[in-house]
Amino acid sequence: MLLPQFPMPPGGPAQLPVLPVGCVLTFAGQISSGKAGEYETQIEAFGWMICDGRMLEVGQYPELFGVLGYLYGGSDGRFKLPDYRGYFLRGLAHPQSSPPDSIAKGALENRVAAQGGQNNGIGSTQLDALQTHRHSYTMPDNPEGSGGDGPPVINSSTPNSATGNPEITPAQKLSEYETRPCNVFVHYIIRYTYHVLPFIPS
Repeated sequence: MLLPQFPMPPGGPAQLPVLPVGCVLTFAGQISSGKAGEYETQIEAFGWMICDGRMLEVGQYPELFGVLGYLYGGSDGRFKLPDYRGYFLRGLAHPQSSPPDSIAKGALENRVAAQGGQNNGIGSTQLDALQTHRHSYTMPDNPEGSGGDGPPVINSSTPNSATGNPEITPAQKLSEYETRPCNVFVHYIIRYTYHVLPFIPS
């Protein structure tokens, strides 16, 4: 087993935490940036930080810098944490990965590299997209509506036909800003050191 090139915790290698520096997990509780209040956790006291893109000093966080370098930004002795706020995370894909070709291709399209990375490498980002799809609309019995009191109806040019890109009329309002699955907010946290945890004596 390869050990990090930093001083070992008081109990030696046997008391190294299982999770390595740079590991990212989700945290379901409230996080405090100062003294923890009721139902809050001062997460940095346990060796973790929120992935919020903040700038850090290399000298203060050498273990994390040894993992991230300047991949997410920074220079001259200061580096940035990844910023995962508002993002869904996606496993790194490449053309020979296990998903079907169409998924792998979509995963690699139009990605933006992290400051110190590559377009299709770790830390790259990708904007949202909606896969090509079709909508079917059925012509109503009364195409003109029911005296103008009913809801607006959008029809295809032929009854029961599929349309690739249905037109949006002034009467139809779009209220959503993104395509998304059901989701819940959590904190993404990253392990920044091996030395803060209260190691249990052997």
